[in-house]
Amino acid sequence: DIALETFRTLFCQRVLEKRDGKGKLIFDKFYQTITHFMGYPFWTREKHFDIKNHIVAYDYKLEGIECFDENCLKKYLPKILNQYWQNGRSFWNITLVHGYNGRPQTLVIMKWQHVLAPSELISTEKILNSSKYENILAIAEGNITISIPIRPF
Repeated sequence: DIALETFRTLFCQRVLEKRDGKGKLIFDKFYQTITHFMGYPFWTREKHFDIKNHIVAYDYKLEGIECFDENCLKKYLPKILNQYWQNGRSFWNITLVHGYNGRPQTLVIMKWQHVLAPSELISTEKILNSSKYENILAIAEGNITISIPIRPF
């Protein structure tokens, strides 16, 4: 299991603050949202970016669920997929589910708009196994479970 604040800190360090050889942010769009001017869309920086708006923990016990397993995940994913993006916020979020399958591990559910990542990193599996961006999300030693990638919409 990885604590929510620890995950947020490591995600900031290893993804949001990751820079290329020229010092430019690799995932700068994770800070951006779309605005419209004269009918045209433009990228703009999120005015009040707060990592707490993008990385949250789901407390399934508040809903009377004792053990969050694959069956619960199949019911929970449509809820996440059908949530609208918050106006003025960047188009991504991560939900942590602690105690997945009743074990001391954390399920990481990532939802993002496909334009936020380089084309080779569209799926969660690719981002975790990419040698190009080695160790970006290698956060906890074997205690993070990644389930099916969530397709952007």
